[in-house]
Amino acid sequence: MLLPHSFPGKGQQDASVQFWRLSSTDNCHWVTKANTGKHGIQQVSDLSKRAGLLVWLVKLISHAAHHSLWRGSSNTQDLQCRPQKHCLLIDGDFSVWCGGVANRVSVVVVGAGVAGLTAARVLLSHSILDIVVLEAQHKVGGRVSTFRQGGVALIEEGKAAGAMQDHHHTSLAGHFLHRLQECGMVGRDSVGLRHYLHQTMNNETGNGHWLEMSARDADRYVDLGRNYQWKDGYDTLLTYLTAGLPPSVVVLSSPVCRIYWDDRETDRVLVVTAGGETYLARHVLVTASVAHLQEQHAHIFRPALPPSYRTALTCVRLGVANKVQVGWGARWWGERPLELHIFWGHWDLPPGMWWLRGVVCISSVHRQEAVLQLFVTGFSSMYMEELPKSEVRQHVLYLLSRVLAQPIPEPTFFRRTRWASNPWARGSFSSFVTVDGDRAGLRQRSELARPLRNGNGTTVVLWAGEHTHDTRYGTVDGAMATGVREGRRIVKLLKEGR
Repeated sequence: MLLPHSFPGKGQQDASVQFWRLSSTDNCHWVTKANTGKHGIQQVSDLSKRAGLLVWLVKLISHAAHHSLWRGSSNTQDLQCRPQKHCLLIDGDFSVWCGGVANRVSVVVVGAGVAGLTAARVLLSHSILDIVVLEAQHKVGGRVSTFRQGGVALIEEGKAAGAMQDHHHTSLAGHFLHRLQECGMVGRDSVGLRHYLHQTMNNETGNGHWLEMSARDADRYVDLGRNYQWKDGYDTLLTYLTAGLPPSVVVLSSPVCRIYWDDRETDRVLVVTAGGETYLARHVLVTASVAHLQEQHAHIFRPALPPSYRTALTCVRLGVANKVQVGWGARWWGERPLELHIFWGHWDLPPGMWWLRGVVCISSVHRQEAVLQLFVTGFSSMYMEELPKSEVRQHVLYLLSRVLAQPIPEPTFFRRTRWASNPWARGSFSSFVTVDGDRAGLRQRSELARPLRNGNGTTVVLWAGEHTHDTRYGTVDGAMATGVREGRRIVKLLKEGR
């Protein structure tokens, strides 16, 4: 049985950082003591269905949920609710912007992410051609993003798997128990262990404090199996979704500033962009992230959204998770992929580096094995976003040097994502219903997909995106499914003349 190994730092024994290296095959885990290079092989049986395991895990972590080391570790966002600077000059009522010059279309899709592009394809496949997709950013994809260098897919900046996240509690608990057994730490009550489990669960769920997630919402998640890397880059999915779309359909760099959805004189919806372009549509499909809606809905929608929908929005939160990646021309740590799991015994970090305590795993990137990746969530992630890029790079190299107790070669590549700072995302890939949201009455995410009807009873505003899917939230396939759902709904409405 492998015990966690302590490594010296700066010539002295430092027991504050402990880690082990682990590689996996389908049937067993191959565990290597990183300081010796000798292999110990241990087959781990599937213990994910052991009775009482989840209860044990929750009690173990919950015991320290309000520990002073974790104070302020939730990912509650301070939503300022100020209009974005792009929209400061967009004001006035429906009549001011309509004025007879608006582009008349059947459907406006707000957002060219996976949900929006999928809906557009559905509409076009049913010969509904007078549509427009308005995208605020200079590129399509939303929270699906691949960084390419020299035409090569180097880094997946979003979640690089078909099923973006696994929220199945039992399997996660089994994963943790495997780690604990390998370390001989089952039953131990240590701050380092609890912190490791806590941060690992945050990484798995894509948010800063998994204890705030509604168990009811989490239990509805349907696990479709293992996650896989897209061979030629995740943006190949975007290439597929945009193939066949007429060039005029998707309009980039066009933030939507106003949606006038209940004018007494017409059943149409008026959409105004930051550039002053106007579109008069029979239906508007909004696919913006739930965090963007929470922050900006009061400024975008005229009149205001119904109280019931505004309440439902407050019940959901979008997690903040970022990737930090550092690479070299070749692997300097050996032939095998590197995977380091870190136990923090105490927080003796230099000033300004406290965010590193949110890092509990450093691993090689699949198909880019000379690149190492850190995954950071919650407040640690948001703090990291505000630091200068050069400072984050320095911090990461410090951590690597300390954990491995050796000098680190000068990297040739460095990149970090900043999803919370993106005004059109304000978070990363996975939303969740909070415990308070469940108590407030949000039992189904379908409440977030309920269309808006104007005063004449006409369905005018519809919703799509991962946050509106009951069982596959936080996934790309879930977002695509909502695009299909709403695209078909709009087709039916148009055929019925409603």
